[in-house]
Amino acid sequence: MDPEEDIKNQAEELVAITNLVQTYMGTVDRVKKELTESRTMLEDTFANDARYMEANEKAKAVTKEKKQIKAELLKNPQAMALSQKVKDLSDDFKEAQQMLSGYVADYQRLTDAKEIEDASGNLLQIITVSKLVKSRGENRKR
Repeated sequence: MDPEEDIKNQAEELVAITNLVQTYMGTVDRVKKELTESRTMLEDTFANDARYMEANEKAKAVTKEKKQIKAELLKNPQAMALSQKVKDLSDDFKEAQQMLSGYVADYQRLTDAKEIEDASGNLLQIITVSKLVKSRGENRKR
């Protein structure tokens, strides 16, 4: 294939993908709005039922009691130390996951591989997840 035709094909593919991204962004926005409206309607259905509201109040009271008991138990030095250890390990886990994700992305970029072998010899598939977030500055446009 000649270079000009290759550039033209890449440009056409980019336009097509851009259109698909924009179409699905609209779909996501529409479905999100509909989901919010439907959730509100469902919550209203529950709020308008006396039996549900009574059960909900009982559940809140039990939850409040549970929180109080938990707070009392966490005053115990051993429980407090375990709670801090769980928090620290959770933070370490999240940090290790982020580092692993970055290194796997580097590995994939360098090798163009879709799989990687772990220390035990198991093949693991590399999956890339992308998402869109708004740029800083509300409705920033070009």
